[in-house]
Amino acid sequence: MTETMTTQEHIRGALLAVRRAAPEILARLQRGLSQPPLELIYTSHPRWPLPPLPSNNATRDLRVSILDSSFNPPTKAHLALACYSRPAEWASSEDQKISEEYDANLLLLSVKNVDKSLKAGDATYVQRLEMMTLLAHRIPSVTFDGPIPEEAEPKPVTSNVAIAVTDQPTFVGKSSVLSQFLTERLSTLGEGPETSRPELTFLLGLDTLERLFSLRYYPSDSAMACSLRKFLSPYPGDNCRIVSANRVFISSIPSPEDWAIESRSLREDLEKSGRIATINLDQQLSTYSSSAVRESLAKGDLSSSGNESLIWKDLVTSEVARYIQEHRLYTSQ
Repeated sequence: MTETMTTQEHIRGALLAVRRAAPEILARLQRGLSQPPLELIYTSHPRWPLPPLPSNNATRDLRVSILDSSFNPPTKAHLALACYSRPAEWASSEDQKISEEYDANLLLLSVKNVDKSLKAGDATYVQRLEMMTLLAHRIPSVTFDGPIPEEAEPKPVTSNVAIAVTDQPTFVGKSSVLSQFLTERLSTLGEGPETSRPELTFLLGLDTLERLFSLRYYPSDSAMACSLRKFLSPYPGDNCRIVSANRVFISSIPSPEDWAIESRSLREDLEKSGRIATINLDQQLSTYSSSAVRESLAKGDLSSSGNESLIWKDLVTSEVARYIQEHRLYTSQ
């Protein structure tokens, strides 16, 4: 049996497990029976978010990167964000002896979104979770800066990656739920919060960053300031960070200069704390979007957004492209 056959069997097994477990897990979450309201769907090994094998590394916060998206469908831009190295400016003197990278990765699907709801023609939540599982097998054990490598056959997952669902619509709510969930999970794995506390880094596109600092999602400007300062503060705050990817601006997305004065001033203040970093995705990858895939398939076009040189299949991995075709997703028929 070849390595490729072994890998494909592993992926098929993971897809089957997700397909069987997801409907019950989603139903439990949507009925409010999950406490905290977050459920793991897939982990690359039983000890996630800890390393597969126990280690004697010096104690520090457990760094978990979270790619939170609707994944409708997951694109190569999602993959690039998940693979990007931890910003170098966050390294400390402690990191000279300990890896500067994230310890674990999480792909997070929110089944309640303040701006989006399921529409006719969308992939179901189960289908999105299956496509996320295909994407998880592309996340390498070593992250990097710059464009993702040329696509090849996926290898067995060696990275520390998991997939989860939550019904929390806001980042502040997600951070609270994730912190509680991870603290309880570390305790069950024999790593209590006194030895390893989670540090959560949310990987965002600029459009999502705009929503995070938008007044319409908070009761008042003072409530927004209070929530975000706690969100981006070290313990006893929420101990979260933000990595924002530079993307080609869409005309409907305001630039930071167009934000409300309160939002712009707050962001500038929080950026000085060093807990918000910006990375530069590959120029072409930065134009990739889930909506471009959906729109081109709905119209029956081979090209993406009218670009004859870039077909929709170029925007997603080969596994996700095959899945979309096999399940006839996003088509008008």
